[in-house]
Amino acid sequence: MALYSELTEPQRQQVCALFGIDYQQSSHIEGGAANTSYIVTNLDNERFVLTLLDNAINRPPQMLARLLRHLDAHGIATSGPVESIRGKLIERFDDHQVMVKRFVEGSCHDILPIEHLAAAGAALARVHALPALDWLPRGPRRLTNASEHLGSFADVNFASWVRDGLDEAQGLLELDEPLCVIHGDYFADNLITTPRGGIAILDWETASTDIAVLDIGFAVVGLTRLAGELDNDRLRSFLQGYQSVRELNDREIAHVQTATIYGATVLGYYRYLRHHIRYPNPRKYGVHREMRDFVGSVRERWSA
Repeated sequence: MALYSELTEPQRQQVCALFGIDYQQSSHIEGGAANTSYIVTNLDNERFVLTLLDNAINRPPQMLARLLRHLDAHGIATSGPVESIRGKLIERFDDHQVMVKRFVEGSCHDILPIEHLAAAGAALARVHALPALDWLPRGPRRLTNASEHLGSFADVNFASWVRDGLDEAQGLLELDEPLCVIHGDYFADNLITTPRGGIAILDWETASTDIAVLDIGFAVVGLTRLAGELDNDRLRSFLQGYQSVRELNDREIAHVQTATIYGATVLGYYRYLRHHIRYPNPRKYGVHREMRDFVGSVRERWSA
């Protein structure tokens, strides 16, 4: 996790005291790109994650903390928040907003091993079984303002491909299905395989309210690719695990492939926007094409 702001060790000890944690030691968590976090160990050798919420740009920190508590209370395996000694989920320390969560024991993978795909599907289905929350944003995973930027894409062929993908998804986006909580970024690096073989879900910053099949499509993009192409064995394992908890109806089944293509189109669009326009990075100028290549394999190989 990025080190945007730092706390000295005495400061970390002070923050832990705000949450009733008897501090023993701590270390910075590497990786990520949003906020600074530390693993904290207490005197009983229990571990926690202390996060400085200095870059909570997607939504207010209080909303994220409230969501984590809601998920935890409904049995979703995640890094549940710890209340402070004042009964708060977010505390202020100097100029920082800080949150402490329980540490999830287990392993994180760049590519989730296929033996965990069914459990990953079942875990996402449990999330989708939760009723919609009216205080979560609705529909941010839908690409509604693409036309504002597509005209500025130097890669006009890619811009045309994005437009075609968005047009193709209109039937999906018009589905009249019940709304639910969706994760929005269900990729392997946001999942923990636990020692008992379960799946814990992290990084809920993109969570929102929408239809379940939309989230399934993004998850298929995140979990079923091997060497950049769709792997049908992984796809079937994921969907079988999902339907062991929540059975898809005929309309949803008919739109899973379209939702996958839509998810890849949206991700490709954002990759181009980020690496070519907002934060130009020549080393990543080609990453948007990975999504176009993946969609080609989805069209050719799909066999759910």
